[in-house]
Amino acid sequence: WQDFMFACAMYPADSSFLQNVKAEMDYQIPRISSHPSVVLFNGNNEIDVAWKNWGFQKQYQLSNEDSIQISKDYQKLFQVNLPNWVRQFTNIPFVHTSPLSNWGATERYNHGSQHYWGVWHGNDSIEEFSKNIGRFNSEFGFQSFPEYSTLLEISNQESWNLDALGIKKHQKSYIGNGKIISTMNRFFENPKNFMEFVYYSQLVQANAMERAISAHRLNAPRCMGTLYWQMNDCYPGPTWSSVDYLGNRKILHYRLAETMQEITLTKQESERDFSIHLMSDNPQKSTIVYEIYGIAQIDKKIFKTKLTSDTIVLDYLQNQQIYSGDSFKTAFISSAVLGFQIDYKANEKSYSKIIWLNQGKSKLVEKNKVKIRIKRIDRNSKTLVLQIRSKKPIQDFWMYSTIPGIRFDDNDLQLLPGKKEVLIHFKNRPKKSELKWFGLEID
Repeated sequence: WQDFMFACAMYPADSSFLQNVKAEMDYQIPRISSHPSVVLFNGNNEIDVAWKNWGFQKQYQLSNEDSIQISKDYQKLFQVNLPNWVRQFTNIPFVHTSPLSNWGATERYNHGSQHYWGVWHGNDSIEEFSKNIGRFNSEFGFQSFPEYSTLLEISNQESWNLDALGIKKHQKSYIGNGKIISTMNRFFENPKNFMEFVYYSQLVQANAMERAISAHRLNAPRCMGTLYWQMNDCYPGPTWSSVDYLGNRKILHYRLAETMQEITLTKQESERDFSIHLMSDNPQKSTIVYEIYGIAQIDKKIFKTKLTSDTIVLDYLQNQQIYSGDSFKTAFISSAVLGFQIDYKANEKSYSKIIWLNQGKSKLVEKNKVKIRIKRIDRNSKTLVLQIRSKKPIQDFWMYSTIPGIRFDDNDLQLLPGKKEVLIHFKNRPKKSELKWFGLEID
């Protein structure tokens, strides 16, 4: 999906401007159209929807004649000239704008591309991500704060609070911190300090986006596309990205690696119940063998009980419910159940996922419940293995460091009591004291 460089404003179509644009097209289209991953050219970002919905005419006191001329210029540039210029070089499809349909009224989700901002810019709860699904969701997002090593590029740790001038200046969304806090308060205990706040902000973002993308996939083939806003950053502040300014992967980035797997599973929730679904994006039929275990805590001991197993065949874009709240109620006393572990094999690959059943607001795990130690340091490849030993189940175990150049191969871990190992890449070898973590107790 390649946007041409026009966005959120009206452009002229006089001869000199069109000549300038043509020169750019003559250079750029041959340069990038042969790239195998370019499958669509998009004329502009949000110009058509802005002209029709953002009140430019009133804001700039445009006369009727002005408005007619601006509309004609739009049509000439984006609906006549640009598609003609693209066709001179390639048969890659062209669409004049994105989105083709504005979010809001129910009917608007039924055709074209969609930029759904009802959760961030509107008053919708994150649960609405599961309901307001376009045919192609080409922009949607939720903010979080960047990693601590990135924050140290713009501030010192002594000034880490939301009222500090440097932190406030780097928040460029007019509703940013307030939206994060109000959503965070629904799911987590109040953070005791700024570092806890950053962790919770990344969890809220990851949970919101996972909910959205899972719903998009379950809605296929009616919904046939997802582009999330946004992958990376050109600025060290709180943004919608999954990779921050220094290249640190946020919790969202690790979560999406699983959510966007070819074969994956998800939990769908309603006010009273839930269901677990396997879904496939594999163009071929996939034979999936799965086992579901219940994870229960009785007298402070953790038990795993096999609940069910089966073999299913999923075709392209199919999904199938493999467990529901009704099955769960007959298997356990609800107060003892923490969640499920689902092990499954598909296309000669093995997967495992833990899905928790949260009942209330999550709180942080005490530090003495986990021990970490560094193993197998390879100075040539600049990697080490970190061993994690947990005494209890931990949700969203997130490792971090305040020193730059640290990258975790896996993160946002769901831990049962026992050992887990993670490969870590480094520029300068970290001390154990420089590798830290947050995690949540299961209520």
